[in-house]
Amino acid sequence: MSSGAARFGVFLAILAVDQITKALVTTYLAAPVEPIRLGALLNLVHVRNFGVGFGFLGDGGATQ
Repeated sequence: MSSGAARFGVFLAILAVDQITKALVTTYLAAPVEPIRLGALLNLVHVRNFGVGFGFLGDGGATQ
């Protein structure tokens, strides 16, 4: 396997893990209103951030 093919394989594996974890978070953390406490220092909270990709130019203002 060439170096380029190996890197592409690693990229695909990382992409797959990323998409699977996003699906799991969306499925299992969307409903709870309270944070899920994991020990004294770690809380899991489901937050949606649409960021600039979906918010910029969203209202079609003339100043943009």
